[in-house]
Amino acid sequence: MTRRDRGIVLVAVLLAVTVMSVMVVAVSALVRSGISSQRVEAKVLATRYALLSGLEGAEALILSTPPEDRMFLDATAEIIDVGNGVRLSVSIRDAAGLADINRSDLTLIETLLADKLEPMAAKNITGRIANWREQAEAGKDLGMGTTAANGTAQEVLGGSKAPIIFQAVEQLLAMTDSEEAQPLAAYLTVFNPTGLLNPLAAPEEVLAAVPGMTGADLRLIKDMRKSRAWQADLGFKGLLERLKPFLAVGPPSVFIVEVEVQDGLGLIRQSRAGATIQLTVDRPQPFRTLWISDL
Repeated sequence: MTRRDRGIVLVAVLLAVTVMSVMVVAVSALVRSGISSQRVEAKVLATRYALLSGLEGAEALILSTPPEDRMFLDATAEIIDVGNGVRLSVSIRDAAGLADINRSDLTLIETLLADKLEPMAAKNITGRIANWREQAEAGKDLGMGTTAANGTAQEVLGGSKAPIIFQAVEQLLAMTDSEEAQPLAAYLTVFNPTGLLNPLAAPEEVLAAVPGMTGADLRLIKDMRKSRAWQADLGFKGLLERLKPFLAVGPPSVFIVEVEVQDGLGLIRQSRAGATIQLTVDRPQPFRTLWISDL
């Protein structure tokens, strides 16, 4: 073998070593990436089951709350430990604490919308809803996938027989075409059985939108939440009578639940989940899930 041939062999060996080194680095990177992906997937899965545990924990909290106290559930957060160091923040609200875009008085809906939109825009939207309600009550097809005969949600809730126009709050918010209206989702629902507000569970922003509500009324409601003596208070009874087109207090049947991860090894902190559940007394299972967020 000549010197030139030996030089060519050396170059070939160096190229082969280089190619093998690149392959080893690539395989190593793929392995690390695969391990990292598996760890992320394991975290996501563990977080999902933790949130589901939180939703079940919320059901246990509702059942353990005396029936006469359930109307005071106003989304105040409570920390629960579901085991293995997993701590979750759970909030529960009587769904009657929120304004229902299918059933509540349109003056209330318009006032809430006007807080985030131009007054004329809020008026136009509520005018369209009023027109849809009239058409739905007459059994006409609204072109929204619903008519007065579409009674599934009504049967589930067992409350007001108002036509179901909106299946989700997001449908109304999409009509506003404004990001400023998005915070209204915290004050609206489609799961208030009667459309009347439970003032003992409603956010102050919703109560302030009730026509005829005064500062003194808001202070009285706040006092009733603290004392829980609403049944014996003549002033509160007078308030309910004066604003009976908008307010009522009764045994809650539908609850809005929010769960957030606080602590837990291998979990994604601050991950959230939500659900709307109905308390059933005539079924083997005490709760029925009406809506649940993507986990």
